[in-house]
Amino acid sequence: GVHHACGHDGHMAMLLGAAKHLAQTRDFNGTVYFVFQPAEEHIGGANELIKAGLFQQFPADEVYGLHNFPGIPLGVMATGPGPLLAASDEFHIHFHGTGGHIARPENANNIIGAAAEVIAAIKAMTDREIKPGEPALMHVAGIKTDTQATNVLPDSIYLQGSVRTFDAALHEKLKKNLEQIVNDAAAKCGATVTLEFKNGYPALVNSKPETDFALDVARDIVGANRVITPVPRTMGIEDFAYYLHKKPGNFMCIGTGKADGSAFADLHSAKYDFNDAALPIGASYWVKLVEKALPFFKAATPPATPKTPDAPKP
Repeated sequence: GVHHACGHDGHMAMLLGAAKHLAQTRDFNGTVYFVFQPAEEHIGGANELIKAGLFQQFPADEVYGLHNFPGIPLGVMATGPGPLLAASDEFHIHFHGTGGHIARPENANNIIGAAAEVIAAIKAMTDREIKPGEPALMHVAGIKTDTQATNVLPDSIYLQGSVRTFDAALHEKLKKNLEQIVNDAAAKCGATVTLEFKNGYPALVNSKPETDFALDVARDIVGANRVITPVPRTMGIEDFAYYLHKKPGNFMCIGTGKADGSAFADLHSAKYDFNDAALPIGASYWVKLVEKALPFFKAATPPATPKTPDAPKP
């Protein structure tokens, strides 16, 4: 009855496969750390590991990650330098008022109406504030009340959602505007409201030298004609962004969609199913990346000194 539906089991299998192979072959010269972190989503496991001293205990020079993407066909990899995934904050809105019988709404606060007004106002506000072509959003993702009855007006109603942007100034403006929207809605119906923002992730920004290197590795694995770069910024989020705020590196997208490009259930869909055919591609990418980044230095054999011909005899 529980389904996270993001493929992290597949990511773990790829990394374990690469670790096993590299441990057996040892065809690299240096130190590699494999990070199996908890809680990529909501808690932000990457940031928790950093705060716990990850890079002090394991002082890596560069950091690399990947994630499966069902919207990209199997056998295709994609990434690019610069911003790739958005910054985010969750918002949590609680309206509290007086409920009652639906037959006597005049005796209750209309917090259902306040919630509806907030949803409509968010849409109007984002249409106004977000310029055409700018990747940014603010959406309500869920609503709950304290009653399931059809003839009872609730005492409280709860809304949750996200704001995601690449522009820090716009991000703060959307949050500020939301504060005004919820306070105005509460005042109109005589209710009280609390608004909380939490669990924000920074934007994921790939460094160029490491991304160029990762692209070369991907071309070695799947072929140059099956590597997409650059890629458009997307509104997805990823706590790997915390690592990239501390170390240079790259985040790679690996295709797990149908090879013919036909529709495939997206991440977090109830019908999502990790495509196991991507496992050897991902594991091979990790192995090649390590072997290419940390090669054994093989001194070239010096050319033979040409033999001086004997002087002609008189």
